Formats: sequence, C-alpha cells, structure tokens
Amino acid sequence: MQNQYLIYKVLGLNFNKFLEEIKKNEIEVLSLSKKDFNCFEIKIANKNKFVFESVLKRYKYKFDIIKRSLFLDFIKIIKKNIALFLVALIMVLSLSIVSNFVLQIKIIGNSGVSHQKIEEVLAQNKIFKGKLKNTYNLKQIELLLKNSVDQISLVSCILKGNTLLININEKIDNNDINRIYNPIVAPYDMIIKNVLVKSGTSVVKKNDTIKTGEVIVQPYINYKDGSKLKVEARAQIEAYIELSNSLNYFENHEEMVKTGKKHVQTEYSLFGFSWTGGANDTIKFKDYQVEKQSYFLFNNMILPIKKQVTYYYEVKPKQVFKMFDKYQEQKLICENENLLYNTIEDKTIIKDYQFLSTTKKTNNMYIVTTYLKANVLLKY
Repeated sequence: MQNQYLIYKVLGLNFNKFLEEIKKNEIEVLSLSKKDFNCFEIKIANKNKFVFESVLKRYKYKFDIIKRSLFLDFIKIIKKNIALFLVALIMVLSLSIVSNFVLQIKIIGNSGVSHQKIEEVLAQNKIFKGKLKNTYNLKQIELLLKNSVDQISLVSCILKGNTLLININEKIDNNDINRIYNPIVAPYDMIIKNVLVKSGTSVVKKNDTIKTGEVIVQPYINYKDGSKLKVEARAQIEAYIELSNSLNYFENHEEMVKTGKKHVQTEYSLFGFSWTGGANDTIKFKDYQVEKQSYFLFNNMILPIKKQVTYYYEVKPKQVFKMFDKYQEQKLICENENLLYNTIEDKTIIKDYQFLSTTKKTNNMYIVTTYLKANVLLKY
C-alpha cells in the first residue's frame, strides 16, 4: 500500500541552502520539481511533516499543502469513529430537510431606509421566515417593497441557502454624492525612472528621489483656467528601490527546547457544527509550542467533514552556546532575503534585482544586514 505523503508548494529564495537543510534533517523526499525561480513543488513522506515545516518556518518560506494522501487515515477513522459517521449522516439528512425552509431574511443595501420600515411592510403582507421556499413569490416581494417605500428605486430578491436575501437600491440625490479620490503614494523609498500617467497628474519627474508615503500621482486634472477635475489616479511607475533588513545572532543565548511531552486535541466540524474527537482536558504545560493540522476527510466533498488536530509541545528554557560560523551566517542571510522579498507589494513587478549582505560583530552579538536592490514596475 502506498505510504502517506504530502505535496507542498513553496515560495522563497536560496533553495540550494534549503535543500542542504532537508538532507541534514533526513527528510524523505519523494519528488521535487522547480516551477519558477522562486517556486517549487516537493513531495515528502507524511512522517517528516513537522520536521519539514519547522525548516520552512526557520527559513521564512511561504508554503501551502496542495495535495495529501488520506486513504490510511480514512481507514483508521472509519474503524474508530463508526458512531461519529452515523451522527454525521443523520445531520446531513436533517440538514437536507431543513434546507427547504427559509430560516433568515437578510436585508442589505439600505442606509436611508431603516430595517424596521422594510420588516413592517413584509410583516403586514405576511412574509415571515420559517416557511417553505416555494411559498415565497420573489417578484411579488420586489414589487411590494418598491411600491410601498418611496425611498426605494429598485429591489432584487434571491434565495441563497436558507436565507431570503433582499437587496435594496435607494434613490440617490445627486447633490449629496461625495466620491473619495486617493493619490498614488510611494510604497518604498525609490528613485523614479519613468511615470506613465493614465489618469491624474504626476508630481514627480525622472531621477527624483522620494520617500515612502510621498505622493507620485495626484487624483485630479488641471485646466488652463486654474480649475481642477477630480479623477481616479492610475499610472505605471518604473523605479529603482533599495530595501534592507537586519537580524541579530547571539552565541550565548537562551532557547526554548521541547521536553518530549505533548498534548493532543482533535476537533471535527460539519456545516458550522463542531465536536471533539476525544477528551480535551486542560493543558498542564507552563510553556508550550502549538502546531495545527487540518484537512477534509473526504476528497470528493460529498460529506465535507473537516478534521483539525492541535499539538501542544511542552518547552523549557535552556542556556546554549552556538558559535557563529559560515553556516549560521548563510542561514541569517537566507532569512533576510526571504523577508525582504516578501515585503514587495502585489502591485510591484520586479524586473531585476540583487542582494548584498554585510556582517558586523559587537561583543557577543553578530549583526547580519541584507540589502535588496531592484528595478521595479508599479501598476496602479
């Protein structure tokens, strides 16, 4: 029978150093494929999950589990939780019956018209929650509300699950329209290379040096007579940026070390209902680390039961001495690089970049500083 496995999608940099760490921790890698310069997918044995994720967290990588094998876990759950599945089946049957009723009437889109006014109109026409869905005439409700409340210009009604959703569009007084137009501001310290304005007015020029938060494009257009027209600020900005991050390393320091004791709590959930899979007694550890694992028991989602297992590992402080060497320095540089890379906003496209790092010693502390220098394109 095929062993349990997990497939991760990992985002970050310096994969060679990371792969050395995997080998050092004897993590069983079943397959590995690189998708991009900063992305790869890796398949590992499930037994190495917590060690592997601790390495990912130590290197500050972003990661997601994109696939897992569940067959053995499913067989184990079936054997130990027959009663649980019978309860779940009864719940599903009950919910299928309840799903034919409207249990809630939700009103949205109204600000000038009160909920109470709309509810009064519905009550006067005997429109209540708790009835079968097929008894609600949606077109009739829309017409009723539009004709009964002067401030309403349009109504749309839909049945969404067990909810009758009433969306109100109110009549608008054009004299009271106040739109907010925001300028484009610099998300980083940068040197401007080019600004292509699609809408608005640029207040910077090529080779300008600007600080984080300074305005690049104002949300208006200037006319020759001195008047201004407010518009949405939109532009593409080419710039050069420099970011930095520093991490400290103490050769003599205190670490929280696992004692080997752990406490496990299991919880299941289905359609908003949750129940525990066993005794959830109080955690008796003074200090502990928490790790969570959650997934759906069935891949086909016919019965979307979600299982969450929470592990509490007891930890105690321990004074340790670890010499600062090239290996520790490279770890901090790798962590710096990933932290810097993750600070780049979604609207920023990196065209080319380089990292530079320096190390400085002060008594018992080493300071590792990494600089990210990049040419970027910002799209707004």
